[in-house]
Amino acid sequence: MNEVKRQLNKKMGDTKDRTKRIIKNVEQQKHQVPTNNKSSKVYYVTFASFVVLLSIFFFLYPFNSNQLTSAPSPKIGTQETQAEQASLNLKSFFKNDGDIAKFIGDFNKYAGFTETTTWLNDEYVQLLTDNGGSATRQIYKVSEDKIELVLEKIDISKSEALSDEKLKALKPISTLLIAQIEDGATFNNKVVTYPVEFLTPYKKFSDTIQVTVKEPSSTIDYYYAQQYGLIGKITTFKDGYQITSMLTSINDASPTNTASVLPVFNKTTNKIEAFPFEEFSLLLDPLFIYKPGFNSDDVTYEAIYNSSDKELGIFVVNSEHNYRTGIVVRSNGKIKVIGGSHYKLADWQLSPNKQLLAFRYSAESEIENEAITYDSLHVVDLNDMRFTKLHVNTDFTIFGTPILSYKWLDNATIEYKIPDVDSQDSGVLLQWLQSGGKSTKPIIGTLK
Repeated sequence: MNEVKRQLNKKMGDTKDRTKRIIKNVEQQKHQVPTNNKSSKVYYVTFASFVVLLSIFFFLYPFNSNQLTSAPSPKIGTQETQAEQASLNLKSFFKNDGDIAKFIGDFNKYAGFTETTTWLNDEYVQLLTDNGGSATRQIYKVSEDKIELVLEKIDISKSEALSDEKLKALKPISTLLIAQIEDGATFNNKVVTYPVEFLTPYKKFSDTIQVTVKEPSSTIDYYYAQQYGLIGKITTFKDGYQITSMLTSINDASPTNTASVLPVFNKTTNKIEAFPFEEFSLLLDPLFIYKPGFNSDDVTYEAIYNSSDKELGIFVVNSEHNYRTGIVVRSNGKIKVIGGSHYKLADWQLSPNKQLLAFRYSAESEIENEAITYDSLHVVDLNDMRFTKLHVNTDFTIFGTPILSYKWLDNATIEYKIPDVDSQDSGVLLQWLQSGGKSTKPIIGTLK
């Protein structure tokens, strides 16, 4: 046992001596004076100052939790996304299978037509159009991104049915419409305007796509609407002449926007009035008020004579593509158009008994740079609103003779003054003009 203790003391040292040394060190530390009191005070003063400054900062600048919230990341391309239109369902730009649509036209007897829609399968649709002069067969391929014309034949009398294999073998001819539509987009030399409003006899369409095609001699605007397909077509030639076709019915359904009235600006009362459109149907094309840019100020009326039971007035249609003028009679709440021409209404005269109205149209012309005016004169019985003819050697109701003046001699007789020449040949009239154009002769006309 003593030997074991001796060996441990040799390796670890005498534990009694180590215990004494530890006790001695502790006693020395207990009697030492601390040397870091000064640094501790500085630390506490500094910390207190920082707390005071921090309190003042939050007092002056209140805490806003939103300031610590990260700002939302910007949506790159948001405006572009709004400008772009979502991809269109191109199948909706054709009418239903079996639909027969009617289009009314103006200024050209072939501008109106019928359109029959037949869906050949889920991808191909056929349109048969017949304008009374010819019939056309068109087949379109409808894919997710575009509509392509793949077949067009004018003579459909020998048209054969096409199998799915033959349809797939047809090559694209042109592109009718694309799915990604935005205003100003172009494809195949066509320009898109979107969206536009388009008024037709069938109804008013909004969110319509206008596709403009420029050709050497004209500009063609096509109008398409979802669930209806083609709803209108306007061809404008370089001289301003227009041919218009507009949707008027589908499967003979009554149109919801039939023109029954013509808005007219009454210059006498300074108000817009509704005149029956049917009274102007022989003077204005049936699509007159539907055309883009129509304004009620384009049609004016002005009273020129009033009696106890009648009012006579002059109407003038002066729109971009139309000029008409004539006489209107208003009596007992009814309106009657008794004359109209695309020539100028020069003047009018009532008979002494106020029962007959004579009015003259003038058409200006030139003969070898010499100005000359050709006239036509008409007489209307205001009792029955019918035109009446005079016994006269020359038919003054047609243009061909310059009527220099006219006047009522009594309630049944009119005196005309015309150039004193042997014929109305242009060469003879030219000589009359060059001689001063003063020699005249009277012509007497009497009522039948």
